Amino acid sequence: MGRYGAAEYLGHQLLLHHQNQRGLVPKTVFHKLWSISDHHLSDNYGLDVSVPRYWYMYGEMVEEQSVTQDFYSAPSAPWGGQAYKPDWELEPSDFDISEEERNLIDSTVKWTLNRFERRDTPYLESYQYQLYAPNGFIRAYSELREHLQHRDLDTQEVLTQYAVRPEFDAENNRELVEAYLDEMVITFPETDDDFAELHELFLRWDDTARLILNERQDYGELEEFLDEFIDALSRGILKLKYNTGVAEEVLEQWREEADEEIAKFEAQLETRRTELLRDREMSGELEGVSEAYDETVISNLEE
Repeated sequence: MGRYGAAEYLGHQLLLHHQNQRGLVPKTVFHKLWSISDHHLSDNYGLDVSVPRYWYMYGEMVEEQSVTQDFYSAPSAPWGGQAYKPDWELEPSDFDISEEERNLIDSTVKWTLNRFERRDTPYLESYQYQLYAPNGFIRAYSELREHLQHRDLDTQEVLTQYAVRPEFDAENNRELVEAYLDEMVITFPETDDDFAELHELFLRWDDTARLILNERQDYGELEEFLDEFIDALSRGILKLKYNTGVAEEVLEQWREEADEEIAKFEAQLETRRTELLRDREMSGELEGVSEAYDETVISNLEE
């Protein structure tokens, strides 16, 4: 009997072949290839190899504590993250899988090599959101986040030609961002009990996001603000609601942390909102003083 199962064999083969193709395999790339391959096996061959995966801030990830991890190593990479490497000395007999499972997994690994040759994390993330996003709300915020990553939104040409939703027909980037915010409001799954408790908080976030857009017109700040919300949503709801094969002790830890993450975000939201409203009030007062000054100057000139 081998000490590893089908999920580990899939992960090992992905690392083995993708390292030969692309060199060092970053952690997030590995997680996404592992997750996408699991979907491919299930959708196309009806084979469930039980890769433990969950939905998170940047798409679907693999929960490593729920599998045997010593079929790979994860040394520090030159770019500062982790680079995953397979255990080169493992033999086929170390994996307790059938010949049919082995053939289907090998076929899937070849598919990933051809389909995602040297593709980076943003590409794999976008692929996951378009094919596997659990609902329209998650897909909408992921598309908005992708656009906000263009740091020169305030000066570049309108991004509708690159948009996944060309039906928005926005005339400028601000209208495009507003259209995505509208789409998030429309698609928020408020009738889903798991999301319902967060609905009012989301609406406060949406109103505050529009304040940033209208008052400061700062797309970098808006991207950061969106990430704060997605992070809290991921930790508080998504990874608990959308997961498969995750060990019960890991799920229990996530449950214990969920309420704390939501509460922390709510405090951050109120702080930022208070600051924005104060700035707007001060701006309005300064504008009123300026207008009064202008009227006085004009009146003096006319005398």
